[in-house]
Amino acid sequence: MSSTPPPGICYIVPNLLGPRRIRLAYTFEHDTAKTLPALAEMQRRMLTSQPQLHPLLDIFVKKMGDFYLHFDPLVADSITASFFSFIFTCNLEPRLDYRAMPLRPGALNWANFVRMRNGIGEPLAWMTFLKEENPDIVEFMQAIPDMANFFNYVNDVLRFV
Repeated sequence: MSSTPPPGICYIVPNLLGPRRIRLAYTFEHDTAKTLPALAEMQRRMLTSQPQLHPLLDIFVKKMGDFYLHFDPLVADSITASFFSFIFTCNLEPRLDYRAMPLRPGALNWANFVRMRNGIGEPLAWMTFLKEENPDIVEFMQAIPDMANFFNYVNDVLRFV
């Protein structure tokens, strides 16, 4: 696999660098419309044991199983669910009907809801706590929302620096 991803897809590739460290390589290309069919089919294909429409997504699906080697099962589930939320927004944001959607007066939390889904702050927060170092998830799970917000806001600030 090339170190430079082909353009036009949301890339989420967890690379295990040994039993105690995880690095997340994340590249977001704003031109996801070209590869939207692969992303739109990802979850269905994964759940029905079909190959992905893009080779990087095949790798990602295989790597997701490795989360359970390094994290408590509930943490691994949360990481996976967070990535699916991220993929949801990768599929949502290029849609013309979404882009033209007016913000309704009662949708006070809509922007924050979308921001939490289109960032990878939550999976990064969960990935901070390897199961061998943090066996009791009750000790850290209440910090996850604040950590996720922190990661997302730092990403937002650095994006414009």
